[in-house]
Amino acid sequence: MQKEIRILLLEDDPLDAELILRQLQSPGIPFTWRRAGDKGEYLRELQDFVPDIILSDNSLPGFDGLSALNIAREQCPEAMFIFVSGTIGEERAIESLKRGATDYVLKDSLTRLVPAIRRALKESEERSERNRAEQALRSAESKFRTLVEQSLVGIYIIQERKFVYVNPRFADAFGYPPSEITEMSSILDLLIEQDVEAVLAHVRKLEEGRIDALHLTFRGKTKDGTLLYLEAHGAMTEYNERPAIIGTLLDVTERVRTEEALRASEEQLRQAQKMEAVGRLAGGIAHDFNNLLTAITGYSEILLDRVGAESSLRREIEEIQRAGERAAALTRQLLTFSRKRLLQPVVLDLNSTVNDVEKMLARVIGEDIQLTTDLAAEPGIVRADPTQLEQVILNLAVNARDAMPQGGRLTIRTVPVEIGPSQASLLRIDAPPGPYMMLVVTDTGFGMDPETQSRIFEPFFTTKEHGKGTGLGLSMVYGIVQQSGGHIRVQSEPGRGTSFEIYLPRLQESADRLDVQGERRLPPSGTETILLVEDDDTVRSLIYEVLHGCGYKVLVSASGDLALNICQGYKGRIDLVISDVVMPGVGGPELVGRISLLRPNAKVLYVSGYTEEAMLHRGVLDSGFALLQKPFTPEKLARRVREVLDG
Repeated sequence: MQKEIRILLLEDDPLDAELILRQLQSPGIPFTWRRAGDKGEYLRELQDFVPDIILSDNSLPGFDGLSALNIAREQCPEAMFIFVSGTIGEERAIESLKRGATDYVLKDSLTRLVPAIRRALKESEERSERNRAEQALRSAESKFRTLVEQSLVGIYIIQERKFVYVNPRFADAFGYPPSEITEMSSILDLLIEQDVEAVLAHVRKLEEGRIDALHLTFRGKTKDGTLLYLEAHGAMTEYNERPAIIGTLLDVTERVRTEEALRASEEQLRQAQKMEAVGRLAGGIAHDFNNLLTAITGYSEILLDRVGAESSLRREIEEIQRAGERAAALTRQLLTFSRKRLLQPVVLDLNSTVNDVEKMLARVIGEDIQLTTDLAAEPGIVRADPTQLEQVILNLAVNARDAMPQGGRLTIRTVPVEIGPSQASLLRIDAPPGPYMMLVVTDTGFGMDPETQSRIFEPFFTTKEHGKGTGLGLSMVYGIVQQSGGHIRVQSEPGRGTSFEIYLPRLQESADRLDVQGERRLPPSGTETILLVEDDDTVRSLIYEVLHGCGYKVLVSASGDLALNICQGYKGRIDLVISDVVMPGVGGPELVGRISLLRPNAKVLYVSGYTEEAMLHRGVLDSGFALLQKPFTPEKLARRVREVLDG
């Protein structure tokens, strides 16, 4: 149904108004109308009626048609204004059109009125349609610009290898304002040099039509030089009637670093699993092996004390003792690299440790290797087991010596460093942020290829000839460093030497004062009563002989059940209970708990050849009781017993 048109007739002559209305009614145009005869009525109808079309005479009481036109333009700007007059001249008509009139019709040619209205309506509809389309276009452009400007993805347009548009997200990724990027001479200004050719090759293929779209990952640099990993997608289009590339850019730096960290973690997990496998083997044999070593080293020391210095047997006994010590050292290496040996960390100065080891290294590495130390000016305070830390330096030095059979240079450096998340990622170590002391051991030897580097910390892996290496040296280094809360990495190339970097957490405190052992003294003695509980016959006999020789009264038991019977039946005072931890039947912790009810004043000393993990599992380390780790010498046993009794 055709919309009804509102027509306002501005005509002071009723007869002329009647003629005009009759002319409008004849073609059947649906309309409603009102008439205004003067300015006051005109102003009211403009406000109340709000006409679509105004048909105005030129000559009106108190004002004229042009004044009416001006008023209409202000109050009803969308209304069409047609002059219907018998007195308007050509110049006046042209002037009215210039001022915004839609048309003019002479009163003696009213037959033109309806066609003029129809034409005006059509033009109005076309104008409205055009306005709606333009408004819709402006709205769409505004929404699209907002979408682009607020996008979390970088968006760019390239023409002639230059950025002609980038959105804020794109600019933010590089740390520039958008205007600086569009003023750059080339898109290559944002790339690192190593990736320029690869990016250009892809761009050329897209411009030449050899590929339909651009998909590539490359590295860029921010305004301050920070490295970025970026992923770009794009396609050919037209921009301002010229060929262009439009596309998106994603900053994938965090994703790449996360993937690299994941790969590093997976590699560390594989390494840890390998070490854990040998660790389980080492822990499994530790108890029985340490019992044997306790007997071997203990009895050899007793024999040395009994034979004279000139005895023909002394050299053989010393060889037995040295063999036992070497076997004990091998056990310690196995347990250390598998992180199952009890370390005794103290706060120490890394520089002092290097100075102490340096005196010994000169003899170890030989005269054809030049040894240089470059130590930090400030103390390098760390927490570590001093003996094991010395072992780390010694093992790395021996490894370097074997890599330089014709001589060379060995350099040991200490450097204070600060490690943040980005540095840890670049160094490929899983180190929490904070201050560290870096110990660097560098040689000028053969170097290693990547495959060898990937396996050097594996247990029993060695590049040395058969019989010249156990393959445990670097595994032990790795275990000590990890157990000390540190991290280790290696850098090497074939023919260009090797550098091991060890990172130990740096402390803001003074080094502990370390006791220096003096000459060997006679073991302390006593007259107290000791209950000895040990299921291994050889170790039990050794402990009895040592303690009995020191003057103690020793009650002997081969099991926990027998020990409880002794406690219940013995009428005298029991001053100390020495108990193995793991025994058939009633184990050490259970035995001690039950004895404490019978003999609450008896002190306790555990002895064990099991690993730290086994001790933790049985609650020994958290019990507050003393522990003597096997293997031990008679002198160490006697001193530890005296310490516990006097404590």
